Amino acid sequence: MPTAKKGVSHLMLGKTGDHSMKWLQADTSTSALIGNPAVLTGVSGLLASFSQQLEAKELNEFMARVDARLDEVLTNQRNETLAKIETAAEQIEEACALLESDGDPQTIWELVRSADGRITTVQNEALKSLGSVADSAKRADSSKEMKKLSQEIEGKVNLWLSVLARCFELKDQFNLIELDHVMMTAPKKYDGHRKGLAKNRQRRQNKVIDQTSQVLAALDQAGALAVGRTIIHPNVAKRLVEAINTTADQIESFRKPLGIDKDHRMLEPLSWREAWKDPDQVKEASKTAGKLIVVGGVGVVMAHVAKSAVLKKGIDVLKAFK
Repeated sequence: MPTAKKGVSHLMLGKTGDHSMKWLQADTSTSALIGNPAVLTGVSGLLASFSQQLEAKELNEFMARVDARLDEVLTNQRNETLAKIETAAEQIEEACALLESDGDPQTIWELVRSADGRITTVQNEALKSLGSVADSAKRADSSKEMKKLSQEIEGKVNLWLSVLARCFELKDQFNLIELDHVMMTAPKKYDGHRKGLAKNRQRRQNKVIDQTSQVLAALDQAGALAVGRTIIHPNVAKRLVEAINTTADQIESFRKPLGIDKDHRMLEPLSWREAWKDPDQVKEASKTAGKLIVVGGVGVVMAHVAKSAVLKKGIDVLKAFK
């Protein structure tokens, strides 16, 4: 799209009205075509931007799916977190509108230059919160902790993944405005600046990928522990495995636009009857039931009754297999 400035045009990526629509500025003058390194590498830059647009579209779709799964409490918590970057979002939106209208580059840059820090702060908050989720999963040792984890894990992870997706979207829009500013103020530095932004973007992606990988590993650890106690806590184990598998699928859906293929193996729940075929399960059941014995009157009797009932029923199951 030609602009009021001779030799300068805007390129639109996406459809008009899309939230993830992006504008690129192209210098089409003869001298630029011959000597500007930004133009000489323009094809690769354009393809990279188009790839980011597709990523933004997939992240938007992910956010829409996640929003539908959050309860009222988590929705309010997400909104409170995103409110911290609401000003940055509005500044970026206004800057994009000015870019579309071929506004003054310096004014546009001054409008958004402070937004980057706020976006980074909220992104780091989301990453730390995901780290806390992983720590909770690692500590889930008792049936009470496992039950609580199964009730909370999906919502908490979805909450912070939604925040991260929004941060990625805003950061990409900010980078586009930054590149436009460099194009107008230091065109010879454009290509190097673009490459630097790409490296920074990859670094941010790697931080997110590493943190979500830690969450997946912690969930797998908690799930394996729960499955190993199927005899004693069959219902808790089943609910936790289901919650972990659902949460892991959400994490992989979030990572897919970042170029990470789905390769996480879903946990397999174990039926109570099948658990009795596993000697380790039987040993764990006996050990856990033994810990229930409390010194003193009724406590001792109840513990022994509980232990005997579980083991007797298990022995009956084993006899049925023969």
